[in-house]
Amino acid sequence: MAPWARLLANVLVTGGSVFVRSFMRAYEQVVAQGGVNTQAVKKMRDRAAGRMSISEARQILNVNGPLTLEEITERHLAVYTGNAVDQGGSYFLQCKAEHAKETLERTFNGELNEETDGLEEPEESSQDSQQR
Repeated sequence: MAPWARLLANVLVTGGSVFVRSFMRAYEQVVAQGGVNTQAVKKMRDRAAGRMSISEARQILNVNGPLTLEEITERHLAVYTGNAVDQGGSYFLQCKAEHAKETLERTFNGELNEETDGLEEPEESSQDSQQR
């Protein structure tokens, strides 16, 4: 076997064992802390899938208070046209406005619930705050 192939195999085996040990330590810590926080899991899953939180969507479109479909559409159009690429605007901000509009429309239609969004930071329990 060529020396570079042996070196590559060594690196892969060593790296794999380090990864497995790190994963096992992290798993042990989770078990020691009483399990997995379901809100944290949902938050990570949504972020990995590219979903936007309701609070972020409200911030982007500057929507406060109760939602109306007209207000969502109006704010989206203002942000979207204000960032038109042909007028020196940002395609990134246009995409953010589009995602914000979709998220708030899903909230308006009842597909998402603001209280159980899962993307907001979980509140401390009274027991945790007493311990501090």
